[in-house]
Amino acid sequence: MPAIANHASNETQSSLLAVRNESTVSNLLDSIDVGEILRLMNVVRIVYDGMPSSGMYIPQQECEYCKAPNCFPSIKVLWKGKLFGSRDGVFIFAEDCITAAPLSDKFARLQTKICDFSGGASKSDRMFAGGLIAGVVANLITGTVGLMSGKTSDIKGFAILYLNEKQKQGSFQAVAQPRIVDEILASIPAHKLRPMDDRETRF
Repeated sequence: MPAIANHASNETQSSLLAVRNESTVSNLLDSIDVGEILRLMNVVRIVYDGMPSSGMYIPQQECEYCKAPNCFPSIKVLWKGKLFGSRDGVFIFAEDCITAAPLSDKFARLQTKICDFSGGASKSDRMFAGGLIAGVVANLITGTVGLMSGKTSDIKGFAILYLNEKQKQGSFQAVAQPRIVDEILASIPAHKLRPMDDRETRF
C-alpha cells in the first residue's frame, strides 16, 4: 500500500508541476517580444514563401543564421518539394539570390503577424533548420506553439528572389534582428538590390 500511495503522490506532484510550468510559460509568452528573441539568438525567420512553378522551394521556417566559409552571411534552410521530398541546404545570400530588397518596418511587421495568424512557420517541418539550439529560451521557442506571435518590435525585414535546382524562380520574405538584416543586405552585390518594398520581390 505505501508503494501505491507514493506512486499516486508522485503522479500528483508531476501533474501539479506540469500545470505550474504551463502557467509559467504562458506568462512568459505574454511578455516575450519577437525582436528580443531574435536578438538573443542568431535566427532568421522566413514569414512568407513564394513557390516556383516546379522544383523545390524554401518554405516558412526559422533558420539558423551563420557565415559561409567565405564569410558571407548565410542561413541553414530546409528545402521542400511541392508534393514530397526535402533536403538540408545553406543559402548564401550574396551568391544564391538573384534579387533582394529591404522591407519597410511596417510591412515586415505586417507579414510577421499574418504568418502568426495563419500558423506560418510553426507548421513547417522543422524550426531552426540544420542547427542544434540549446538553452531555456531555445526550448521555449522550439517547444511552444505560438511563441512568435508576440510583439514585433526591433525587427527588420527583407525579400529575396532565387532560382531553384530547376532554374525556376521562387521567393521568400524574412525578418531578423536589425544587425543580421544589415549584414545580409550589405553582402549582396549592388546590382542585385532593389528599392524598399519593391513589388517584384514582394510577390
